[in-house]
Amino acid sequence: MPKFPKFYGMTTVGERGQVVIPKQARKLLNIKSGDKLIVTSGPQGKKIVNFIPADDFAQEISPKD
Repeated sequence: MPKFPKFYGMTTVGERGQVVIPKQARKLLNIKSGDKLIVTSGPQGKKIVNFIPADDFAQEISPKD
C-alpha cells in the first residue's frame, strides 16, 4: 500500500454543490455515471477524506454471519 494518497488533480465545487471526479480517478477506481458514493470527513470534520462506493460501504457495515 502506498505511503501517501494518490493525487488525481483538483476540482471546483459548482453552484449546486457538485464536483467532478477527475477522469483518471474515475477510470482507475471504476466509478461510473450514476454510481452512489458515501462522503466521509476526517476526525475534526475539517476535510473530506473519502468517497466510498455505497455498495462497498454497505458490505462493510452489514452484520457478518
